[in-house]
Amino acid sequence: HCQVSGLSEPVVGTGSSRRKAEQAAAEQALKKLELE
Repeated sequence: HCQVSGLSEPVVGTGSSRRKAEQAAAEQALKKLELE
């Protein structure tokens, strides 16, 4: 999995591959930044 720190709460993305996990985590991080 891939974890993004620096946000109020850590974002963890999981996927069948590291690339997919990183993309999933990035999308979640972007959504959280847009909401803040």
